Amino acid sequence: MCGIAGILNFEDEPVDRRRLVKMAESIRHRGPDDDGFFTTGAFGMAMRRLSIIDLNTGAQPIFNEAGSVSVIFNGEIYNHKSLRSDLEGRGHVFKTASDTEVIAHLYEESGADFVHLLRGMFAIAIWDECEKRLLLIRDRLGVKPLYYAVHNGELIFGSEIKCLFAAADIPRSPDPAGIDSYLRTQYAPLDITAFKGVRKLRAGHLISAGASGFETKQYWEVNFPSIHDDIGEAEAISRFREMFMQSVEMRLMSDVPLGSFLSGGIDSGAVTAAMSRLTGEPVRAFTIGFGDEATGFSELDEARITAKTCGANFHGRLVR
Repeated sequence: MCGIAGILNFEDEPVDRRRLVKMAESIRHRGPDDDGFFTTGAFGMAMRRLSIIDLNTGAQPIFNEAGSVSVIFNGEIYNHKSLRSDLEGRGHVFKTASDTEVIAHLYEESGADFVHLLRGMFAIAIWDECEKRLLLIRDRLGVKPLYYAVHNGELIFGSEIKCLFAAADIPRSPDPAGIDSYLRTQYAPLDITAFKGVRKLRAGHLISAGASGFETKQYWEVNFPSIHDDIGEAEAISRFREMFMQSVEMRLMSDVPLGSFLSGGIDSGAVTAAMSRLTGEPVRAFTIGFGDEATGFSELDEARITAKTCGANFHGRLVR
């Protein structure tokens, strides 16, 4: 978990670095390992980093060879190694081993269309110095958060709402629709939040912004193609198992130790079992139980049984 933030002034007024420092400080908990800042006239961005990949040279922002493209990024690009290999074949020179730098060079090659090549979870901010243009992108299913507000001639964005409030005196007027949705479903849909002046960048969407303003565009939507061949149950199970194992294996990419959040249910149990099989060693599995175990709200017992079955190293805690 990392955190990104930034400000684009539509009236070409310089961005005060001190505001970016406040934004970064408000999300320090998202990235305790490092911070980074970049300002260029009417644009500035900040980043808090939790180091997972390329611990030594992966500090952000990261730039292309000419320094004309700068990137901050929260998430992980699971196919970054294959993308990097292709980019190196096209003549791009890398200074780091991070997945973030892949984004900078992909943007050079394809502009905003590069997003279709990514496999991962991400909230990305790219500044194009030549075009004086900001690109904000959120992953297809909205795993990584990204909020924004337009206030006093500025587009302000960040990984958390508090980050926006740290940058400017944005009115904190409640949005009844957002609050109602959250109380009903524990989720605020589409782009709404609990505050009228703050919006989420929707999953599968991007924002392109410059001096003249900004526009939001959907770059992906769920598509269920018709399947005409009857592959049968055995073949369906085989294909699913193969895809599932590949998916888990991609997410084991890390330069630091990994673990699993084990609820005791089928999904997290299957992930933990797959991790154990792929790594060939005990997986550290973490479970939090709530209230009194006798009330039925805790799944610690189920998680403990699952961990034992998977040969995982179980760590359980009860929060009362």
